[in-house]
Amino acid sequence: MNLAVSVWQGRVAPLFDVSRCLLLSKVEEGRVMSSREVFLDDVDPWERVPRLRALNVTTLICGAVSRQLQHQAVAAGIHVIPFVAGGVEGVVDAWLQGRLERDDFRMPGCGMRRRQRGGRGRWRS
Repeated sequence: MNLAVSVWQGRVAPLFDVSRCLLLSKVEEGRVMSSREVFLDDVDPWERVPRLRALNVTTLICGAVSRQLQHQAVAAGIHVIPFVAGGVEGVVDAWLQGRLERDDFRMPGCGMRRRQRGGRGRWRS
């Protein structure tokens, strides 16, 4: 399996649509066998998913992602884990250990769904 993590300055990039770098890791039996950086400087946003498929990516971990790109990736058979934040090494380790869903790795503002009550600006979970 090939895992791709959208990267910016050693952390998960805040927006996949414009990120310029991926950490591509080959994972076997729950361990990272090898990793390398893949640069997307010359890749148009609509060419990102075909590029992921060409790299045999099966799972993408990223920050925010547009609905269009997320739907395109899912349609291409790529499991997308969006709204993740944190240092790349910690995120990969958490994913390998099944702990990525913890709030520690959620982008700020993406943890709990809230809805507004009344018109007074009060929020509740």
